[in-house]
Amino acid sequence: MGLGPIPFTSIDRYALRHSIAGDDFDFFQKMIRAMDRVFIEHAKGNAPDVPGNSGGKPKLNAREMTPEMFDAVFG
Repeated sequence: MGLGPIPFTSIDRYALRHSIAGDDFDFFQKMIRAMDRVFIEHAKGNAPDVPGNSGGKPKLNAREMTPEMFDAVFG
């Protein structure tokens, strides 16, 4: 498994487990997608705000986002 966007099924499963529904789910999914895009750009080395960025290999370790990791980072 390589670097790529978080699957919708993973976002949906997390939201279901944590009772995130309706408009809250729409907002949650938009926020996850936005953070995921930024993470992927940084990991690929394509983020414009990385000083000295020349592209190439990922600069971050790509790890799957688990519910436990999300909770640890975002409370």
